[in-house]
Amino acid sequence: MLKNFAKRIISIDLNDKSFDLIDDYNVEELMSDEGILFLTGPMTGSNIATGGRYNILAKSLKTGELSVSNTGGLWGRRLAYSGFKGVLIRGSADSPVRVLIDGRSEDKKITIEDAKDLWGKGSEEVNKSLKGMYGKDSSSIYIGPAGERKILVSCLINDGSTATGRDSFGAIFGSKNLKALTVISNPTVDVDRDLMKEKLLTEYKDFEGDKNILEALIDSLGRDISDEVFEGRIAKAMAEGVNPGCYSCPVMCKKGLAKKKDYQDHKYFWNFGNVERDLYNKRANDLANDMGLDSIGLVNYINWAVETGKSSYNLDWNNGDEVLKFIEGLLNDEKEIARLNEYVSEAGKARETKIVKSTSQILKRKNTLSDIIDYMGLCLFSNAKMSADSYRILYNVVAGNNL
Repeated sequence: MLKNFAKRIISIDLNDKSFDLIDDYNVEELMSDEGILFLTGPMTGSNIATGGRYNILAKSLKTGELSVSNTGGLWGRRLAYSGFKGVLIRGSADSPVRVLIDGRSEDKKITIEDAKDLWGKGSEEVNKSLKGMYGKDSSSIYIGPAGERKILVSCLINDGSTATGRDSFGAIFGSKNLKALTVISNPTVDVDRDLMKEKLLTEYKDFEGDKNILEALIDSLGRDISDEVFEGRIAKAMAEGVNPGCYSCPVMCKKGLAKKKDYQDHKYFWNFGNVERDLYNKRANDLANDMGLDSIGLVNYINWAVETGKSSYNLDWNNGDEVLKFIEGLLNDEKEIARLNEYVSEAGKARETKIVKSTSQILKRKNTLSDIIDYMGLCLFSNAKMSADSYRILYNVVAGNNL
């Protein structure tokens, strides 16, 4: 099993810049106020293929209901490797701050530091600054200027490669005066692969399913994080104009394969209708990314504005310069921000709100397979390779349970 299985949650209060460590908790009780919770699953800290994902929970600024987003990147794995299951952030600082969790030593260091030097800066510059401060063994979640302005289509950005959009979590960071949340960790975690394999081969010796896949997955547990391999994949993907896929993922949703344009790639959501479409796509996408805006949410608003004419800009997808002018000017246009936020809020209320349950509640109630995969810290796209029974066995072997 995972010898240092992360169970504790760090509770940080930005009002007085204090923190506590929580061992016993109920997710619904933790979310009783205006906090934002980052919660890993049992597989997040294992370095297992398609693992490393985590959930973000908060009351939606769009609907007032509890909202959840499942996301990837390295941040969740760094947190688990530091010995923590989650981070809860409450309150609001009186000036811009960033939070640092240094989990490399026995006496974990948690500090709240001034972030005035990063406030107002774009995502690319913030990412470079944080990496320069904390080094290659760090991973950061942060906001761009759009989150600072509490724009409801603002994202949380993870290490420059992963965004959590469409739940207004960037605006929540902005409302708390929180610019970044950084974790520094050891490169690996201590696991007992032999004990896991023994449990697999004895308790499930009659299992006729994906035993060879399970053995391979267990053998991969706890391996060192290989930044070199992942950075090489990113470099290749950028050269080919495609997404690199998530860290440690062999599936990659076709994102990292040459000549494939994934329909989830934000660059291809833009609806420019002129002959220089690809050029405008790139410029618009780069602008949105650096500002910390969710491309899909922004495009939805522009579509609505084009159809209704309810914008102070003469928005037309055939006039790419006007669309770029709108994106560039949005941060300094209070009326347009208010109009966009009203549109996003009304659209959010019209959609069905997600119901959030804790990991243990979902597993005990045997909810849908996709829910179980999400809350285990695995990628949803992996379910094409494994059966529901295999997931049950994998969870039992890694977490030491008997579901």
